[in-house]
Amino acid sequence: MRKLTCAILIISVLSVSLLCVEVGHASSFESGLLNVDATWTTEGSPYTLTGTLIINGSATLTIQPGVTVDLGNYQIEVEGVLNAQGTSGDRLVFSGSSSSAAIEFSFSNYGSTIENANFYSVSVLIQSGSPTISGNYFVSNSSSSIITVYDASPLIFDNTISILYGDGIAVYSGSATISNNLIAGQGQYYGVYVAGSASAHIFNNTITACYSGILTEGVSDIQENNVINNLHDGVCSDDSTSTIENNAIAGNLCGVSGVGNIENNTITDNQAGIWGPSPAGTIVYNNIYGNYNTTLTPIAVQNIHLTDSNNINATYNWWGSTDIQAINQTIWDSKNATNLGTVLFVPFLNASNQFAPAIPASIPLPTPPPTPAPSATPTVSATQSPIGQATPSPRPLSTPSISPIRTPSQPEKVTPSPVIGVLSSSNLDSLITIAAAFILAAAIILALNLKFGRPKAPKPKKRRKASAKTLKKNSD
Repeated sequence: MRKLTCAILIISVLSVSLLCVEVGHASSFESGLLNVDATWTTEGSPYTLTGTLIINGSATLTIQPGVTVDLGNYQIEVEGVLNAQGTSGDRLVFSGSSSSAAIEFSFSNYGSTIENANFYSVSVLIQSGSPTISGNYFVSNSSSSIITVYDASPLIFDNTISILYGDGIAVYSGSATISNNLIAGQGQYYGVYVAGSASAHIFNNTITACYSGILTEGVSDIQENNVINNLHDGVCSDDSTSTIENNAIAGNLCGVSGVGNIENNTITDNQAGIWGPSPAGTIVYNNIYGNYNTTLTPIAVQNIHLTDSNNINATYNWWGSTDIQAINQTIWDSKNATNLGTVLFVPFLNASNQFAPAIPASIPLPTPPPTPAPSATPTVSATQSPIGQATPSPRPLSTPSISPIRTPSQPEKVTPSPVIGVLSSSNLDSLITIAAAFILAAAIILALNLKFGRPKAPKPKKRRKASAKTLKKNSD
């Protein structure tokens, strides 16, 4: 009987333990303050936030490949370390249901990585540290920027960013390295925006179908990018010390506008090649040709269009011709309006600068990766015009203004509640289930003992000691 009881006890505990594993695998619910290191696994996936999750400064949250995280309306606030690394064949998925859904890097945190993940309506806000954001796919319905940087120095590379609303990458303060990204919009917002108090190194990106490809008010290095078929400016710079170098800029309303050191670029097939340059910068060793302004009658080539009375030195560029008179006709300056300065273009290059990049034959639009989103995935509906055939709205022949006007505000930080630790509801459910298993097993054992327990033997009757008289009688 003891063997039967033990067997039933073991079977009961194992059965309920397996049930716990299945419940944990089905769903996990998380929120609160994470004070100790934790790992989110595929067995616990999907993970659903029921409130803001704060990773304390002493803690590391590791998210394994293949895990799905539904943020809903909440945030993952990283004060410690977030190590979220999928693989090319087993990507992470982050989804949200409102513009509040975000992963936020706050305070001082270093060593965080988000790699090979699909983001659906979840933005990334970097307010401190230098996290690495790489190999991800982003699509957002939020009006905020998909990736926003304040007072931080992140590495943002090899991502695909599909802009439905908001900017692709916005740097309001700090310094960011932005490289090898594909950024595509639908004719509104900016691919990359850098505010006046910030700086950025922007290189080897492909930016297309945005309102403006790159807008920098702060000091930036803009190198080796393909900025193609944007509705307004390809590159707009407001800082004369910025470097605009070795870029392929084509199919935009205006190739380059503003100030900066413009060198070794190929600027062609825009309605205006360079708009409103400043004498504070340089324009040298570029290929500037075939920029047709369709707002004029008859249509004319405008490789450079001045907007003020400053004279501009634009010597040693290739203009698509060696005919001085023909080159002169492609420049809008004092000969066209008395209030404008004069462009000095002689001497010029006698052939194309071979060190300037070629214009790519085509520009890809981002397509969602094969990993499906938990909910309906927004798709990019913009179609790409062939290079040289962009049809943006006419640009006024005056100093351009940038819209929309930006008045960014510092995001509000979430103050952690004064608690030592939080037990997730998934773990609590497991503990309750295990306790129920032991209670059930004990009840079964008790019931079996009551029904099949061994009956007690009756107590033997005590013998009375025989008297001497009785013994004598028996002997007779």
